[in-house]
Amino acid sequence: MKIGKLEQHCGECEVIDYCGNGFGFCICTDSRFAEVDEADYYSIAAKTPEIKELEICKGCKRPDCDIYRYSEIDYADEPCEHMDENRDNFCEQVADYVYSTIKGAEEQ
Repeated sequence: MKIGKLEQHCGECEVIDYCGNGFGFCICTDSRFAEVDEADYYSIAAKTPEIKELEICKGCKRPDCDIYRYSEIDYADEPCEHMDENRDNFCEQVADYVYSTIKGAEEQ
């Protein structure tokens, strides 16, 4: 399905892993992806290179953000005050990478 047709039916799509936390970054409201198929977005997003962490999170040793969430060393009972912002930052960087990859393929 085209991402623009998802209309914020959160969790009913393949790309939910690349959306921010509630009221944060949402792929299906980003006009850059209105005509992109969710399977195409997902396959490009899965190859995303290094993600830059938030400046305020540099040096943090807590493993409970993003891909480390719910691991065996999770601090879910003590949520980080920057976790939602860090999640949105991660998802926006993935979206920028996907967009530049799609644009690069169109230009060739």
